[in-house]
Amino acid sequence: MNSLRKDTLIAGLALFAMFFGAGNLIFPPSIGFTSGTAWLPSLLGFLITGVGLILLGIISVAKSGGTVDTFSERVAPWFGKFLGTLIILAIGPMLAIPRTGAVTYELAFQPHFDVPVWLVTAGFFLITLIFSIKPQGIIDRIGQILAPVLVFVMTVIVVIGIFDPVGSPADKGLESAFAQGFTDGYQTMDVLAAILFGGLTFAGLKSKGYSKFSDQLSITIKAGLIAASGLTFIYGGLLYIGATFSGADLPADIATSQLLLSIIESILGQAGLILLGIAITFACLTTSVGLSATVGEFFHKLSGGKIPYSALVVATCLFSWYFSIQG
Repeated sequence: MNSLRKDTLIAGLALFAMFFGAGNLIFPPSIGFTSGTAWLPSLLGFLITGVGLILLGIISVAKSGGTVDTFSERVAPWFGKFLGTLIILAIGPMLAIPRTGAVTYELAFQPHFDVPVWLVTAGFFLITLIFSIKPQGIIDRIGQILAPVLVFVMTVIVVIGIFDPVGSPADKGLESAFAQGFTDGYQTMDVLAAILFGGLTFAGLKSKGYSKFSDQLSITIKAGLIAASGLTFIYGGLLYIGATFSGADLPADIATSQLLLSIIESILGQAGLILLGIAITFACLTTSVGLSATVGEFFHKLSGGKIPYSALVVATCLFSWYFSIQG
């Protein structure tokens, strides 16, 4: 494999892994469970906002120059900083990053170990810090080290769940299946992250020596297509698996996290819960690393280089750890 194809594949895997985080694991099985036989319209709605819009976001930021500023400069010169700050506040250390630590504890550690949440999340954000403390090579570290494990484990779960289902989709009487999928696809928050992750990928390609804009644009778009293809496959599999579980005798208001655990245990037994724990840990970790690096890079540039990138990443991890244990 030549270096161009290798870099494109690594960037695509990194994008997939950064997008596939906490909500991406939890929402699809829950949607399938509540949709039952109407799982296909739900999937279509979910893919429009959960995959289609993020692909458009990646392509848009790449074609405009690879940064939030160039992406939004047609509105006003100051709008990029305003928009970027709003997105960072929405998906940064106040909400999405802490969610990755909390979900890792709830689904990967709490079912197996009697260990306090503060200790698990402290370790989680320490690993996040190690992977994101240096801005150079972020995409490579995610795409080469973390993403392959995530892709392998999720593929195993999805393939077994599809070809050896626990049941058949039941009629749940859901009349707004498409709308539910459409809404929940947006709630993954990946549409907001697409602009920043697309810029992070673009910057990573520049640092690897791709100086021509045409090369940067081509690789970023191809990487986006790789990520979108992977997300479509995993989302479709997880949502269908949830639909095959829709006839199970479970409370209609069961928590989404408990539903996911019940589905995986029914398909794969206790070994499946361990496999799920690995998948959740890596899914949340890749998103946490990508977002932490993005927060550090954005505010480092916003301050004109006055605030060190490393200090911002440390602060992001500390704030995220604190909010992750608040419930």
